[in-house]
Amino acid sequence: MKLIYGFLFSCLFFGMPILQAQSATDYWKKGFAAFRTKNYSVAIQNFKEYDRLVPKKANAQFFIAKSYDLLYQLDSAIFFYDKTLLYHKSIHPNKVAIQKLSRAYLRQKDFMNAYQTAKKSILEIETDPVLDLEFQDICLWSYLTKNRNLDINYLTKPSKQISYIVKTITEQKVIARNLISEQGVSFTPNTRRNVGFAERWYGYFDNPEEVISIHFVFINKEFMTEVEAQDQNAMEVFKNTSNPMFERLGALYAMMPLDKKKMSIIMEYTDPMIRYCACKEMRSDIPKKYQKLCLKDEREIVKKAVKANPAFKFAY
Repeated sequence: MKLIYGFLFSCLFFGMPILQAQSATDYWKKGFAAFRTKNYSVAIQNFKEYDRLVPKKANAQFFIAKSYDLLYQLDSAIFFYDKTLLYHKSIHPNKVAIQKLSRAYLRQKDFMNAYQTAKKSILEIETDPVLDLEFQDICLWSYLTKNRNLDINYLTKPSKQISYIVKTITEQKVIARNLISEQGVSFTPNTRRNVGFAERWYGYFDNPEEVISIHFVFINKEFMTEVEAQDQNAMEVFKNTSNPMFERLGALYAMMPLDKKKMSIIMEYTDPMIRYCACKEMRSDIPKKYQKLCLKDEREIVKKAVKANPAFKFAY
């Protein structure tokens, strides 16, 4: 006891620091401050200490996951996004974590797990535009990188590059939607401008006043020729039932807008995911016989598509 009092006296007399246990709140504040200043390794340490003191909190798992994600340590990010969803399950679906998890799989070129994650969200959650677009992008990246030679580095490196070599606007869109800032904020495009055989998209990340430009260079100046080539290739890929479903659906999305001729072929296939995508993207000017196929389909996934598509708004 005398030794303890002697140590404390020495600390006070000589100005030595007395160690104090940090509270969970302290760790949370330090973790959040580090995260906001892009010091993600320090953020992870503090959020993990917070989790040690207050375990199984979904918010802590999410910030750990996102920190790993922004450090491009995708295996760790996936692990903690999974934990986020596990701890959030009893509250309500964490749509942001679902989207981030599927995108982390996608950047690993793990198209199957990305597709399964996005498909599950479509099956279990009410229609959500962000999750729907994520599902579409997963399928498109699979199709475009395998069948149209789109550079896979455009997917795995989400920070802005000097320029991008593309064939069609479909490729431009998936590239633009894949871009994120150092803080993990997605790119929002608002205007486009032709520059010879190239095109610039202008937009922003988190601040509309800070304009970002994305430079796209077209391989072929005959744009319609490339669109027709993409349509022809996409139909071949879609009709080949030996291809993975996500790749076939990517081909379907690449053929949009789905006109009468395309829809007549697509609607021959009754797989629930094909029917979901076709019914969700069906336009009001498509022949009624195809609309009726959507309306008569009793499967829940197809009912969701019909309900979400404005073309069917007078059908209820």
